Amino acid sequence: MIADLLKKFLSLFSRLSVVQRIYKKYVTKDIIGLNFDPCNKDQKRVLIIYLSPLFSNPDRVLHANWFHYYEILHYFMQKDYCIDICDCHENGANAEFKDYLYDIIIGFGEPYKTLVKTHKEAFKILFLTENVPSVARKKYQERLFYFKRRHPEVKCFKDNCRIKYYDDEQVRLSDACIVMNSPYNADNLKTFNIPYKTIVSNAIANDLFKFEYNPKDFKRRINKIVFFGCNGLIHKGLDIVLDAFGMSPNYSLDIFGLSNEDRKLFNRLKYANCYDCGSVNVMDVDFLKKVVNEHAFVILDSCSEGMNTGVVTCMLHGLIPIVTREVGIFDEGAIILEDYKVEYVKKVLDNVLTMTEEELLELRAVAYSFAQKNYTIDRFKETFATAMTQLSKFKT
Repeated sequence: MIADLLKKFLSLFSRLSVVQRIYKKYVTKDIIGLNFDPCNKDQKRVLIIYLSPLFSNPDRVLHANWFHYYEILHYFMQKDYCIDICDCHENGANAEFKDYLYDIIIGFGEPYKTLVKTHKEAFKILFLTENVPSVARKKYQERLFYFKRRHPEVKCFKDNCRIKYYDDEQVRLSDACIVMNSPYNADNLKTFNIPYKTIVSNAIANDLFKFEYNPKDFKRRINKIVFFGCNGLIHKGLDIVLDAFGMSPNYSLDIFGLSNEDRKLFNRLKYANCYDCGSVNVMDVDFLKKVVNEHAFVILDSCSEGMNTGVVTCMLHGLIPIVTREVGIFDEGAIILEDYKVEYVKKVLDNVLTMTEEELLELRAVAYSFAQKNYTIDRFKETFATAMTQLSKFKT
């Protein structure tokens, strides 16, 4: 169904002339005039600064953001907006956007910052998929200091602070904010005196998965934990988790999604019970074989997230999350790390081993049920539409 939806949108781009499509693909990622109606002289116009669908493959979606991105497009198409699209990864903004007047600009990144300054007429909505930038950077610096204190001999010049697309100036330039996060993280926006609404992130669902309350091999999985998705090893807290597992030989840790830079650092920190498992596509059967059917828990000791899609994807397939509040998910079905430090994480792991199998099965069922109701693309669609309706009241 999702693949069909993505194909539907991509087919709209075929209405562009062949020359224009070739230009768009090889010279720029931007799109002008999607859903333009020449018969509607009063058609509203929106500029979306996020991903570029010219570079997506609807048959092989590898990240949850593509699913909700297309739902954002779908929302504005249903409202009959003429849609322009600017890729958020660009360092600047395409000059052609200056020639249009916009009712709404929604997005983030350097192009967002540039374009909202030149389009005073637009209602400017920051689409925030992280914590408040200054808060995230402060928390990251704290983690970096903690890492250097524990591993002074290990250099990590290229670790990635995951806030690179955002800064506080984008918040200050905006009229409103849509935050893909829990209230715990979103409430950091209160210091900016800006209206904001929270929405949920969407997990990726593997259609082959069937939930069983008590899988026959569940007991075998209890001491196996997965770390799912890592781009910024220290930011994500993997260094702390590795050190905790080094003191917890009864557990094993499987890590999926290490970047090349993170792998170099991982190889200097790893312990005998910690494994680099490469990458896996959630939509493939390998995800069920290697992740879902092998583990009882997913762990993320991150310093700052925006309702982490890797964690909620694992929850939607029956894994119990062990996470900090900064991961941005709700408490239901989760084991919350109230402190991020090594000794505390080890203490939590030790406590988990004292839980009965029935207690873990019940917690697993709560996590799965909550994810089904709250971390889906349908729920994203609902919360995004509600946020747009509520924030439109602030438009002058």
